[in-house]
Amino acid sequence: MILTRYAGILTPRKTITNYNLLTKTQRFDDAAWVKSLASITANAVTDPFGGMNADKFVETATTGEHVMYQLDGATANGPFVGSIYAKAAERTYAGLLMSDFATGAVGAIVNLSDGTYVEFGNPGSWTSRTVAVTNEGSGWWRMVAKGTRGAGTYTVIQCFLYPSSTHNVNYLGVADNGYYVFGAHLETGSTDHGYQEVN
Repeated sequence: MILTRYAGILTPRKTITNYNLLTKTQRFDDAAWVKSLASITANAVTDPFGGMNADKFVETATTGEHVMYQLDGATANGPFVGSIYAKAAERTYAGLLMSDFATGAVGAIVNLSDGTYVEFGNPGSWTSRTVAVTNEGSGWWRMVAKGTRGAGTYTVIQCFLYPSSTHNVNYLGVADNGYYVFGAHLETGSTDHGYQEVN
């Protein structure tokens, strides 16, 4: 079932045209989310809407890219909107990229202490790129990336762990260091319709 969360209220999706292309959108421990040098602690902290559904995204004590991602399946080129909620834990920098898995991406490295961000500098095929970060309260930030994909077969939501605001994904991790995540979303079009839960 696809559920839509508006103003913190979950309702079945009936007449909404744009919907979340992802699955297991708040179950990051599921195999739908591919993880590299990272793992998930499920239901680790209160989510932005008051439930106990937010996970912790943690790195391993290994040098390399600490990342998780989900493919949307084969989709045509065009405009997309991707988003996720994040909250600081031991790591205070979170990366959200909406990638074509071939030439580049749109997204940013966000400081989860104050919401400031540095945009990703390799757009590749992406045009009309924008990034926004909103304060959702209780330490939560919602990161939203928009852009038009011009190449590739997939649109991919990627979450990275970072030790700083520099785009340095290859670093030696510290076991169990990470940040909290909730509510991944990806939709076609250029309008952000808000997070929609897909189980």
